[in-house]
Amino acid sequence: MEKTQKNILNSRKKDKIQKNLLKKDEEIDIEENEINEQKHFIQKEKTENKKQEKKEKKKEEKIESESGSEMEEEEEELEVEEKSSSLKNEEEEKNENKSTDIKKDKYFSNIKFEEFDIDPKTLLSLTENNFFTATEIQAKTIPLSLSGADIMGSAKTGSGKSLAFLIPAVESVIKSKHLSGTKVIILTPTRELALQLYNLAKDLLMYHKETCALIIGGANRKTEAEKLKSGASIIIATPGRLLDHMKNTKNFTYQNNCMLIIDEADAILKIGFEQELKDIINLLPKKRQSLLFSATMSSKLDDIIRLSLKNPIQISTKSDEATVSNLEQGYVIIEPDHKFLLLYTFLRKNPNKKIIVFFSSCKEVEFYNHLLNYVDISVLSTHGGQKQQKRTATFFEFSNMETGILLCTDVVQRGLDFPDVDWIIQYDPPHSNINLFYFI
Repeated sequence: MEKTQKNILNSRKKDKIQKNLLKKDEEIDIEENEINEQKHFIQKEKTENKKQEKKEKKKEEKIESESGSEMEEEEEELEVEEKSSSLKNEEEEKNENKSTDIKKDKYFSNIKFEEFDIDPKTLLSLTENNFFTATEIQAKTIPLSLSGADIMGSAKTGSGKSLAFLIPAVESVIKSKHLSGTKVIILTPTRELALQLYNLAKDLLMYHKETCALIIGGANRKTEAEKLKSGASIIIATPGRLLDHMKNTKNFTYQNNCMLIIDEADAILKIGFEQELKDIINLLPKKRQSLLFSATMSSKLDDIIRLSLKNPIQISTKSDEATVSNLEQGYVIIEPDHKFLLLYTFLRKNPNKKIIVFFSSCKEVEFYNHLLNYVDISVLSTHGGQKQQKRTATFFEFSNMETGILLCTDVVQRGLDFPDVDWIIQYDPPHSNINLFYFI
């Protein structure tokens, strides 16, 4: 009896919450409809007034002409004028769209991948994955990397940096076929970014015999050790787990390493892997090529650069904008008490969109995950406190969804590419503007 009463109370409580939220939602809808109707009415009235003024002016200018046929001609002229004006506005809209397309094209260079000195099999895999034209960072980085130079790179979010170092990585492996063991090591700050790079590397290697391995914390260590012993050509790893294998896994051959790539170096240092990074660099052979990519600079990063790179060439993309040009941004100033109501209303009004909502802590993600699912808004969630299997499953599930909502912390902040995302919401103010740029 007590359980039944509790269930009834919980059900009533849930219904009450939903009714209150729906009531608020309906009030907002009514207000918006009223405002839109008023705007439409005012606009219509202005248009009618303008038309009437034009007609009266024409009539005044032709007072002498009293024939009905002449009046009809004037009205026809006025109609033609209105149509011409309408066509002109349409043409202006088309021109605006064209200029937007030109802006989007600036993301790319004028260089095709086929112009680079890369293996035909690599070029075929690029073509089959719909990669034809290099972005600015790719056009600058790939030729220098292929020549054997050390690179210190910086590029804005969404610039295509991953391919800028993965293509040279694949080419380095092909050129060093005669060597045994692992030839290329790629380090990333998060497991999700490592997983994404691993899938992209597999696509590039689809016509090659060389293999790649994913080495991350939370995965099965024994399975990883078997892959390392078999001599995976490219390793994509997080620093802590890789160092563990380098020190403790027998028959892991990394002494023939030809290339070290450190992606998002500042983020690796930020999460506390400075010593692990230094230890890995010291264990690797001195004679190798190194590529390092970072968004920001610091004294700690300067130490890593001095330790890992030799006479590096600095590469960056020339742009005053911190993000790609076709990205629209905005913000809302709102009382803290109304934040959740606004989020709830927004999510309810966009059921057919793909949305990511960032929160500042794991506990906050868990709280809103339970709350939104409780009020019948279906959401997924991921954060650093979850087990790796759950995080990986969520990553793939959301990537493959056409519409849906993902609640997360900055565990998916850097470098991850979720296709066709319509909205990104930063629920809490970011700690810095740098963090905000990486969320989007």
